[in-house]
Amino acid sequence: MLDHEVNDRLPERAGNDDLHVAPHGVYPARGEDHWIAIVCETDEQWDHLAAAIGRADLVGIAVEERLARRRELDAVVAAWTADQDERELQTQLQARGVPAHAVQNSAECRADPQLQALGHFVTTQHAEFGPVELEGTRQFLSATPGSVGAAPTLGQHLMEVLEDVLGYPEERITELLISGALE
Repeated sequence: MLDHEVNDRLPERAGNDDLHVAPHGVYPARGEDHWIAIVCETDEQWDHLAAAIGRADLVGIAVEERLARRRELDAVVAAWTADQDERELQTQLQARGVPAHAVQNSAECRADPQLQALGHFVTTQHAEFGPVELEGTRQFLSATPGSVGAAPTLGQHLMEVLEDVLGYPEERITELLISGALE
């Protein structure tokens, strides 16, 4: 919003692109709907990725040129990752110092030992469904610890909203109930 206000530029969709880093994306891996996220924040990381791909001609390209050639380089990376297992590739790239992570589906996230150790998933009570598992808070504050709760049921807070938020008198609420407007 500030860029628009100050420079009169409208924002454009960026997808996985980053203004300062390339490559920065999610690339296909072997199999149906398998992906790996890869980012090169430094020239050294890029050089390691280019070497892993087997493209010595791309080693030494500085970030400015990588940004200018973003689509070409994304295509090179995607062609290389497409026939590989994302988890093996993750291990291989991380060993070379290249930030990479296999994209996980919901079940894989739930089974992820790091997310479990971080307390990422919590169980709470829902009025209709009983215990439900949700993603926990992202903040761990000692004085004001965060919490999550299950979604409210339909109409659960109706009277609070009518009385406390909207300030409706009892007569108005009775009229709405009788008319069927609150069903």
